[in-house]
Amino acid sequence: KLKRLRIASIILLSIAIVGLAGPTWKKIQVPGKILETPVIILLDLSQSMNANDIQPSRLERAKFKIHDFLKVNPHARTALIGFAGTAHIVVPLTSDYKIIDSHLEGLRSDIMPVAGTNLEAALNLCDTLTETSDAPARVILFSDDFTDNTFRLLQKFTTNSNSKVEIMPMNTVSGSDILQPNSKKPYRDKNGKIVHSSLNKDILDKINSLENVTVNRLTLDKSDVELIVKKVKENLKFREAEKEKEDDWEDRGLLLAIPFALLTLFWFRKGWVLFTFLVMINLTSCNSSNEFKDLWLTKDYQAQIAYNEGKYEQAAELFSDPMRKGTAYYKAGDYEKAIAAFSKD
Repeated sequence: KLKRLRIASIILLSIAIVGLAGPTWKKIQVPGKILETPVIILLDLSQSMNANDIQPSRLERAKFKIHDFLKVNPHARTALIGFAGTAHIVVPLTSDYKIIDSHLEGLRSDIMPVAGTNLEAALNLCDTLTETSDAPARVILFSDDFTDNTFRLLQKFTTNSNSKVEIMPMNTVSGSDILQPNSKKPYRDKNGKIVHSSLNKDILDKINSLENVTVNRLTLDKSDVELIVKKVKENLKFREAEKEKEDDWEDRGLLLAIPFALLTLFWFRKGWVLFTFLVMINLTSCNSSNEFKDLWLTKDYQAQIAYNEGKYEQAAELFSDPMRKGTAYYKAGDYEKAIAAFSKD
C-alpha cells in the first residue's frame, strides 16, 4: 500500500508541475474579422470629358450615373477621386452619400491644376485609401480614355491589390472632337490634325479580358449602375483569413487539471492525507537546514542574517557581491580573501 501511495504522489506532483509550467503545442488562432468591401469612384475630369457625343456631355452624364449609383444605395463606404493630369481625393471613404452628391456638382475640368489623363495617379490614391484594410476594394472608373497603357495599369493594379474594377466608358464609337477650354476651337496634335476622341472597342475587349476587370455597357436608364450595385451588395462582406499569432502559444496546462482532480479525490481515503503530509515534510526539509532555507530565502538574505549575527566567515561564503564578500572576510580577519574579493569589484 505504501508503494502505491508513493507512486500516486509522484504522479500527482508530476501532473501539477507540468500543468503549472504551461505546456503548449499549438499557436493561438486569431479569428478572421468580418470586413466591409469599400467602393472607390474614379471620375475622369480631363478636357475630353466635355465632349457632347453623349448628352448633355460625357462629364455630366458620368455625374448622373454616379448620382443614380448612390441613390440605389450599395450600403458600402464610398470614396470619390477626381483625376486629370493629377489625381485628388474629393471625398474620402464615407457612408454619407449626400456629401458625395454635394461635391459632384462643383467638379469641372477647368478646376484641375494639370491637364491630361493620369489614371496611374488615381489608382495610387486608391491604394492609399484602402491600405488600412485587407478587404479588396471595388473601383468604378468613369472615363473616356482607354489605351494599351490603360490595360497595363489595370492589370498591375488588380494583380497587386486583388481589387475589382468596374469600367463605365463615357464615349461612343462615333466619338467627338475635343474642344479647347472655354472655346469652340478644337485641339490639334503635333501634325495639326484635329484631336478626335472615340470608343476603341478592341482596347475595351482587351481590358475586359482581365480577370478582375469588367467593362459595362452604358445605358439610358439606371440598369447599368443597378448591376454594379448588385455586385457590390453580393460581395459586401469579406472574411479575413485566420492568422496564427507569432509569439503567443495556447496554454494547455488546464487540461491536466482533470487527471489531477481525479487523483486528488483518492486523498480522502484513510491514511492518504497523513502520508502526503509526511512526504511533503521529507521533500521540503531535504535533511539539511541550509537546503530548507534555500526554499524560502535567497543566499544574499541568508548571508545578511549571518553577518548581523556576527558570523562573518559564513556570511562571506554566502554573499555574491564582491564588496560585501570582501567586507565580511575583512571582519572575519581573513585579509587575503578580503583582498581577492575586493579586487573583483
